[in-house]
Amino acid sequence: MPANMEDIMPFLFCLSPTIRTFTLEFECGFAVKLEDLDFLLPFLTFISDPPEYAIDPILYLLITSEGDAEEIIHHLRKSARLMMLEELDLTKMYYRIEHASVAALSRLPSLRTLKLELAVRGSATPPFTFASFESLRHLSLDPMPLPTLSTVLATGGLRTTPLRSVDLRCFLNSCLSFTDFQHYLALIRAALPDTLEALRFGLDYNKLAEPPLPLAALFAPFLSLNHLTSFDLSLRWGYIPHVADDDLRALADAWPRLEMLHVWVWEMCYPRSSDARPPTIAGLVDLAEACPRLRRVMLPALDVSMLPETSALPVGGYRVVRFLDMCALVKDEGVAVEDVARILDKLFPCLEAYPCDWEATHPQEKSWAKVQDAMREMQTARRGIGCE
Repeated sequence: MPANMEDIMPFLFCLSPTIRTFTLEFECGFAVKLEDLDFLLPFLTFISDPPEYAIDPILYLLITSEGDAEEIIHHLRKSARLMMLEELDLTKMYYRIEHASVAALSRLPSLRTLKLELAVRGSATPPFTFASFESLRHLSLDPMPLPTLSTVLATGGLRTTPLRSVDLRCFLNSCLSFTDFQHYLALIRAALPDTLEALRFGLDYNKLAEPPLPLAALFAPFLSLNHLTSFDLSLRWGYIPHVADDDLRALADAWPRLEMLHVWVWEMCYPRSSDARPPTIAGLVDLAEACPRLRRVMLPALDVSMLPETSALPVGGYRVVRFLDMCALVKDEGVAVEDVARILDKLFPCLEAYPCDWEATHPQEKSWAKVQDAMREMQTARRGIGCE
């Protein structure tokens, strides 16, 4: 774009209504006015729909957004464009989204998926509201401090929306007591609709000064989301909770419709995290038994100090499960990789996908990689003799 454009463009609402995908990028520091985009119109009307977007109209639009909401809305109504827009991803840009831009986005009647990073500047920032998003089903908010995130959601009016899934990323730069941590989680839960089906929560630099708590106790406010089918949790750089058998049972009891459970704790397999208890194979059995729709499981480690007898395992296993990643084996001294693989293969005989190949550096990670290799060989052998 020309470098002599002075104002940062609030939104690009001058696209052909039939366009399915469009990406606009600016070099950092450049900006444009809405009226300066008129020269694009003759060209955009001839952009054809890529075949991969023939079913659902998906638009990935990179914007910068400092401007007046009424100006944005004026251009939106004047052009009557983007009325069919269903997905908007604003995360791949240099600028955070202002309150005015969020207000303007709520005027898009078909918008179902919104991904953005909010511009939050303290108490002077007007509250962000999502209550007027009549069709919003999926909301993704990129990183902000945990206290700020809880405040934004508490005032955002999400409980009145038809929201079905949220992806929340946050961080902490200083120590936080468990009391405060759970307080912020309770605020977040109270802001979400009771009918929420999918929750993804990522927390970085969470340097909590107290010893591990059970995962189910830490996230107890969310156990009331009894429609949940997907729970994806990522904790990095500091705090390591227990993810023990009792935690899996508590999650399964609260979320019997669960189809995906991903819990990733970066340091679980390291020696200094030995106080945090990982699950055992018995916990996996209880989880799969209580959640008959479960298809994908990822947990931060697997305690293999006590292995069940294969004769005691459920006949036929849990054939709905298609993906299993335990990340690392712990307490595996003297345990044969083949024995672990044989038990898991009998429990989950229909795995279709394995974790992406990556270089394991820790001994416990390498042990899990060997288990996966052995399970692949067993599955291949069964298929070769028609026993699948």
